[in-house]
Amino acid sequence: SQSGVRVLNTAAAEKCHPADVVVTPNGLVFPDWLQYTPLTRQHRSNHPDSSGSLKPIMQTLLFVDDEAVFLRMMREFFELRGHTVVTADNGYDALAKVKDLHLDAVFLDIRMPGMDGVETFRLIREVDADMPVIIVSGHTSEDLARDLLHEGAFDFVTKPVEMWRLAEIAGHLETLHEVRSKDDETDPEAESESHQGH
Repeated sequence: SQSGVRVLNTAAAEKCHPADVVVTPNGLVFPDWLQYTPLTRQHRSNHPDSSGSLKPIMQTLLFVDDEAVFLRMMREFFELRGHTVVTADNGYDALAKVKDLHLDAVFLDIRMPGMDGVETFRLIREVDADMPVIIVSGHTSEDLARDLLHEGAFDFVTKPVEMWRLAEIAGHLETLHEVRSKDDETDPEAESESHQGH
């Protein structure tokens, strides 16, 4: 699609199992099961809420793209899954939000006016070398994609985007978030040394 998102039409979605589909206010259609990938279901089993039911790890995700329709679709899709979504339509705004907000990951387009995604990615790495950055672009060569992955990009996704692929990446990010949280809880000495170094 022109928005850079490949979505299911209603007829195709109804053929999925289970048959229930989700239709967002702007008409983004996908099967109900896509709200939670198998990885997310696994993590839900490890995080019961006070009522004893299961829930996924919620994340704050930044999407950076100069296409307003793409950003709106990403917001609807991930907010429906329970995540907090922040958007930026240029690299300067994205960099400011990385500095000012507590983010769990950045989904970054490459071709944008002003500061492009490559420069934005490298500046984000300077601000927070541990920030997972997922490159999402339809205008990137294999060589550039390989270079960005070598420089520390978390993943690379080509447009038009398959929504299940983004859901899968979100599941991987949940795994990373959980591992880091456990490391922080079980290694107080390392955290103490980190504070002493500042």
